[in-house]
Parts: sequence; structure tokens; C-alpha cells
Amino acid sequence: MNNQERLQILAAYYGPTKVTKLVRSKVQKNELTILVSNTVFGDTWYGVRKTLVIFYRYGDSKVFQRVALEGETATIAHKDKHLGFYEPKWYAAKLRVLAAVYGTSDVTEKAARMVSKGTHDLSASDSVFGGSLAGTQKSLVVLYQRRGGSVKSQAVKESTIMHLK
Repeated sequence: MNNQERLQILAAYYGPTKVTKLVRSKVQKNELTILVSNTVFGDTWYGVRKTLVIFYRYGDSKVFQRVALEGETATIAHKDKHLGFYEPKWYAAKLRVLAAVYGTSDVTEKAARMVSKGTHDLSASDSVFGGSLAGTQKSLVVLYQRRGGSVKSQAVKESTIMHLK
């Protein structure tokens, strides 16, 4: 298999907890199937139904996402139809958002517009990103990059400010 087809897990979060290494270890034959549960990832946000957010790509392709709720199974297979994210551009701030998820919603374009206007502080709130999963605590997960820098990721719980550094 050449590198253009190799599944790369860029970042993974279970709620606000980074689980990238664990998710990478579950990739077999260039595919991923993983149960989204506290048994697998630990209950680091007690009493809250969490989402697993995975940012990935094949080779040098665009960044894709897979989001699954606790109790579901997350799968990534090369034969699946992958929905690409907003195509990020470099802005004067020299920071770009590659992907962003709030709860179960893709908020990439909104986060990218905010960053393009000069803000590096993102408020994880329904008033900013909308109310997916009404009545449930959510997390904001962002994959981003500074010009010339490596890809980074962060996650914060709802009602928290994320500072992209």
C-alpha cells in the first residue's frame, strides 16, 4: 500500500480527552472499527454522554472527520464515502482551522471565519456554535495549523474558552 492510501489518524478526542494514540493503535488493515465507550476510553467526564471525534486523512488528502456518540461504533473504511471539510486558506493571522466539531456538529467554517477575523479565542458555547445535542454537555474540538508549523489539536468542555496557540 502506498502512502497516498494509508489511513492517518491526525487527532482523536473522547469528550475533551485526547485519545489519539489509543485510536491509532486500533487501526487494522487500513481501517478502523472502535466501540465508543467508557470501557474503551475511560470515564474522564463522569455523568456526561461523550462524543468520539476523529480527524483523519488518507495520504495527503483533505482532512475528514468521524463523530460517534457514546454507545455507538465508529468506523472508517477506505471504501466509504468521505465528506471533506471546508478547504482552509491561509489568512493574514497565519493560522488556519482545518476542522472543528462542537457536540456532533461540523463547525469548521464558522471557526475558520472567526480565526480569519483575528480571534484566537473560541468560546465553546451554544450561543457561538449552535445547540447540537440540546440539554447535553458538549465539547469543542479543533484541528489547526500555523503557517509552516505542524498540525495541532485541542478540546475544551462547553462553557470554556479555547485559546489557539
